[in-house]
Amino acid sequence: MENFIADLIHRLDRGTLSRRQFCQTMLTAAAVYAAGKNAANAAPAQGAAPAQGFRPIGINHISYACADYRKARDFYVSVLGMENLVHGDNGRETRLMFGPPAGKGGSFMIPRNARTTTNAKATIDHIAYAIANADAAKIRADLTAKGINPTGGPGLHVYDPFDYDVQLVADGKAASGETALKAARVDHLSYTCTDFKRAADWYSKIFNLEQTGETASQVTLPFGPKGGSMPSLIIRSENADAIAQNGPAPRKAKALVNHVAYTIADFDKERVRAELKRLGYPNPLQDGEHSFHIVDPNGFDVQISGIAMTAISG
Repeated sequence: MENFIADLIHRLDRGTLSRRQFCQTMLTAAAVYAAGKNAANAAPAQGAAPAQGFRPIGINHISYACADYRKARDFYVSVLGMENLVHGDNGRETRLMFGPPAGKGGSFMIPRNARTTTNAKATIDHIAYAIANADAAKIRADLTAKGINPTGGPGLHVYDPFDYDVQLVADGKAASGETALKAARVDHLSYTCTDFKRAADWYSKIFNLEQTGETASQVTLPFGPKGGSMPSLIIRSENADAIAQNGPAPRKAKALVNHVAYTIADFDKERVRAELKRLGYPNPLQDGEHSFHIVDPNGFDVQISGIAMTAISG
C-alpha cells in the first residue's frame, strides 16, 4: 500500500495525474483496502478448515476486444457515465473508470482494438451494471431519450455498438437532481460454457465461492452475502436461456470479453504465487507487481489482482 501511494504522489508531482484523479484513486484504494483487510482477517468458523484459494472483493477490470475501441468508449461514457482516463487513451485502447459509491471499490473497463475470436470454450455473454440512484423507470426513460430501446425488466437489456449485450440493474430510487445514468459497479457477469457445473466447481475452489440457486442449467456464485452489494458470477450452460428478455432472439456479438480481472483481499505477490502453485498453476503469467494470469478449465483468461492494480497505475 505504501509503494502504491508513493507512486500516485510521484504521478501527481509529474503532472500525469490530476488532483481530482489522485483524490478519487486514494478514496477507492482506501475503501477497497479496508474491505480486503476485513475479509482477510475475518475469523473462520469454529472447526473450519484453513482458508484455501483466494477471496474476491470485486471486479478489478474487464478487457473488451472490438474493431474500433472509440465507438465502445463513446457508448460507455455517454450511456453509462463511465469516465475516460485521458492518459490511458493511446489510440488503440483506453481505460474507462466507474464507481465506487461510498465504501465500495472502483472498477474499470478496457475497450481495445483486438481480435474478436477466441480459442476459449467459454464466453462472458453479457455484463450487468448496477446503476446508481436510479429505478427501472428512470433507466428506461433515460435510454429512450437517447434513442435506445431497452428490452426486458426489471433488469433492462441494451446492445452496445458491437451488439454486445449490456444489462442495467437499478441500484436504488432515483435521487432528486440526478440527470444521467451512472454505472456504480458490476452487478453480475454471465459466463456460458458446455459444462457449467465443472466451471462452477473450479471458480468455487479458486475463489472460495459458495454456489446458490442451482438449476438444471445454471448456478450463481456471489462474492459476498446474498442481497449485498458485491457482484456475482452466474455460470450457465450454453443451451440455457442466457439472456432473459422479451423480444427477438439475441444478436450475435461482434465484440469479445477476452479476460476478467478479480480483485482479491490482502494481495501478496509471493503468497499468491505459492497458492497458485498449490492449486495446480506452477507457472502463472505475472502481469506487473500486482497481478497474475491463469486460465480456467475452458481456456478463459482469468486475472487475479491486488488493489494496487487500478486504471491509473495498472
